[in-house]
Amino acid sequence: KAVVLSLAHYAKIQKRSFGWILFDRVVHKAKKYSEGRLLPEDMLELVESCAGGGTDFESPLRKAVEMIQKEGLKKADICFITDGECAVSDQFLRELKVAKKNLEINIFTILCDVGSTSDATIREFSDRIETVSNFTAEEAENKLFRHM
Repeated sequence: KAVVLSLAHYAKIQKRSFGWILFDRVVHKAKKYSEGRLLPEDMLELVESCAGGGTDFESPLRKAVEMIQKEGLKKADICFITDGECAVSDQFLRELKVAKKNLEINIFTILCDVGSTSDATIREFSDRIETVSNFTAEEAENKLFRHM
């Protein structure tokens, strides 16, 4: 939640579009805020929202690409926060790679590597992976924002 809130705040300050997708085995919420137009109640919703168990990577990644396309963006960043415990189909992986190339999308994955985790699937589509266990207060901001 801290990462999502930080990214939302950064988008607001920079007047950048920000999209947020809450998912587990299904997409529960998907919202976009053009040009950093996030209200305090939007930020509160980000913090208070929770998903359940289970994971499906394909639905939220498809939704993220759709949001990028609808906004008419190029060179967008997707910050994917997960424990990595999921697989994707070969067909989906091909489609995602085409979309990444055509829209110049960068996928930055934050792996919540506490408890059971795996990076096998995220390595197939992520441009960069950072693990939560390697974050320190001093370097978290640099690791999160240096490529955005």
